[in-house]
Amino acid sequence: MRHSWLAVAGITGLLAFPPVDACTLWGAAGTASMEGSLLAKNRDWKPDHAQSLRLLHPEHGYAYLGLYADNGSEPGIKAGVNQKGLAVVATEASSLPRALRPIARAMAF
Repeated sequence: MRHSWLAVAGITGLLAFPPVDACTLWGAAGTASMEGSLLAKNRDWKPDHAQSLRLLHPEHGYAYLGLYADNGSEPGIKAGVNQKGLAVVATEASSLPRALRPIARAMAF
């Protein structure tokens, strides 16, 4: 009975807050990562764009392969990995309303 009450309280608490259109995540591996991998994911933008891959060699800094949004409300780089292996990527927040998710719109019957 106590577990049921906790589940109801948890769901009620989640429903009390409005959906958010943003998500930022960090991950670590290999002994929480003194010598292992780190990965950051960010999705604080609306997914309304076409994408392209670009290999760039800046005058200062490391060369990198970037994933770019080419149009939409917030064009620019959304993910990438540099020549030293540092990778930063974006993620889509599952808290977006169903009508705003591109896959949900494409699969609507």
